[in-house]
Amino acid sequence: MNHRLPIACFCLTAVLAGCKSGVGSPSGTGGIDKGLQQSKAEFLDLDLASGAVTYRASIDDLLTNPAYRQSRMVFRRTASGTVSVGAAAGSRWDQGDEPQSTAAVPSRFLGVFEVTRAQWQLLGGGDPALAITPAGLGGTTTDAPVSGLSKVAVTGVIAGWTHAGSLSLPDRYLWEYACRAGSPGLFTWGDSTDPAVTSRYANVSQTSAVAGPQAVGARQPNAWGFYDMHGNAWEWTSDGGLHGGSWNDGLPMARSSNRLVIDPHTPHALAGLRLVYAP
Repeated sequence: MNHRLPIACFCLTAVLAGCKSGVGSPSGTGGIDKGLQQSKAEFLDLDLASGAVTYRASIDDLLTNPAYRQSRMVFRRTASGTVSVGAAAGSRWDQGDEPQSTAAVPSRFLGVFEVTRAQWQLLGGGDPALAITPAGLGGTTTDAPVSGLSKVAVTGVIAGWTHAGSLSLPDRYLWEYACRAGSPGLFTWGDSTDPAVTSRYANVSQTSAVAGPQAVGARQPNAWGFYDMHGNAWEWTSDGGLHGGSWNDGLPMARSSNRLVIDPHTPHALAGLRLVYAP
């Protein structure tokens, strides 16, 4: 799969209007058409208010259209593949609790951005970040990642999705697969800790002059087009782990292989999420 962001843009649109089966027309051809759209689409554009889905080959206004951080959510297809998660014993910053394992990862539509405060409110979750995050850290910017979440709170909100398709957390294998984007190094960009390199991709304690979360997509994406995989906010996965580090953590905590396990009922002031959409 070509993971570069194409310049040209065209749309393959399927509006999934309240029908879990996703059949597009009484004649039966709609289901075939929808299947073709899904198989060819690189992106999925979800309207959070209506549940309408648009399949796209590319999105040329991804960084300039504020709706993608407010009322809509963009997902990008990952290719199926095999991923080795964890760190080799004795590798740099290995904490001894990151044993390596390998798994086959199916193709999925994964969120290009972390879920923002505005998007979380539309999903019905309110905005705990404004209550939990210390005053002055991130202000009230609605396009910053939502945080202050427990895994139980996250799964409860996304289980309430009533439109077509389903929303879920990625498992640890999909998350690390997308984070690495083919990189065998410590980070998506490799092993460099040079601020000239790390500051392009990660909002962590060493790379930001102002403490607090930034608007999602403020840094460069990884090779597969996913933003903020390192830093900004920790991200919950379906197995109960937190991944990616946050703005308040150093680079070692933001490594691709690092995984923090806490009580799933406990809200973490720096914990947010990135979603998977299944048509």
